[in-house]
Amino acid sequence: MAYKSTDDRKAASKRHYEAHKADYMLRNKRYRTEIQEYVRQIKESTPCADCKQQFAYYVMDFDHIGDKLNNISFLSATGRIGAVKKEIENCEIVCANCHRIRTHKRL
Repeated sequence: MAYKSTDDRKAASKRHYEAHKADYMLRNKRYRTEIQEYVRQIKESTPCADCKQQFAYYVMDFDHIGDKLNNISFLSATGRIGAVKKEIENCEIVCANCHRIRTHKRL
């Protein structure tokens, strides 16, 4: 439905959201879960770029090699899969120990 007034359009949009809030929340939760599983799968299937060992996903970190636009954890909770993939392209996957060593050398 077309609205002449911006205020009317905003009010209609708000009413629609309130009427379908549970659907929106469920969809957003599904998106977050899909993104988090994607990130987890990448961490589980990629060995450390430095020591070449493979560890559990929770030991692996994304080390930004270029300009850091966003945090992968933040994007996986709030962003879209495209933004996560784009940010991962600017990263190397390293284990937590190697990541700490890299960070220390940069300082």
